[in-house]
Amino acid sequence: MDPQHLSATLKTAGRAARDINLRPYETSGAEQVQSGLVPLVRRALDVGVDALSAVLTHYDVKGEPPPEVADLSFMARLELLAHQQQLDGLQLAVDAVQLVSECGSSKRSLLRSTFAVDRALCLLEGLRFEGGDLGAFELQLGLRVRAEYAKFRKELLVLGQPELTNVATHLERAGKRITGLIGGDLFDEFRLDDRLMMHRLLGRIQAWLDGTDGRDTKSGLRLWQDLSGFVSLLVQVNHRTELVEHDRTVVRDALDKLFGGKPRTSVPPDVWAQLEKLYGRDDGVDGMLDAGLGQFAVEWREPLERLEASLGLKPGQEQDPEGI
Repeated sequence: MDPQHLSATLKTAGRAARDINLRPYETSGAEQVQSGLVPLVRRALDVGVDALSAVLTHYDVKGEPPPEVADLSFMARLELLAHQQQLDGLQLAVDAVQLVSECGSSKRSLLRSTFAVDRALCLLEGLRFEGGDLGAFELQLGLRVRAEYAKFRKELLVLGQPELTNVATHLERAGKRITGLIGGDLFDEFRLDDRLMMHRLLGRIQAWLDGTDGRDTKSGLRLWQDLSGFVSLLVQVNHRTELVEHDRTVVRDALDKLFGGKPRTSVPPDVWAQLEKLYGRDDGVDGMLDAGLGQFAVEWREPLERLEASLGLKPGQEQDPEGI
């Protein structure tokens, strides 16, 4: 098989992964997941393994140093085979969440593997690579997800702890907001565990509002506490490596451009555009941006120095586990 056909098979495997839709199965039982989703994922993994095996066979020539694409194919193939074994081991599983989680992990691995190998192959052979920059694409999605998480967190926590007389109002607002998130275009990009938790919390909220669990005020307060705890944990999206590296670059560049040379009065448009992407990293910065503040350079010194410390950019400064 020539390199052009090898590239085409890798793209076919990537499309097979992208075509897998997890959302319909996130609220399904284990039997539905086993009969519907798992076969789709298994077939996609088979396509991926076959494509990677073909690449490995083509480039792994005895007596010659293997090119990078061969090494990538070898490692990627092992990763997909491991996912196949994991799915086989879950054949008798009754935990739908575990099944959907493994299917989601398999889908991501297949996408990343075929993309990386196809890019290396096209670079080696001088072929046109039409996949774009997956890293940049994932970063932009990560920034959007973080901003959405931050808005969701703020909208719920700003309500405060409900009183005995307004538990229903608080839960109704939360239910409407979660329903909006689940129906939104960005929902599929949320962490799978977060999506599953939102489904479960929405189900509990609806059951409480419908009275099917007795609509006891104390149970409503406990439900709100569980919801608040979950929402607070969404800040952990900041642990993502691509977001940490992005934020370090933005903070470092902003400090240099605003305070490293000639004093500035206002924030240049290009710097402002980057600072806006920090939304969700720090509550203080989020508050500034929400209030329309931050047009003047002096307003950013303290927030940026705080972020500089929490992101571990100061020499000898320990990273703040809550900041990352």
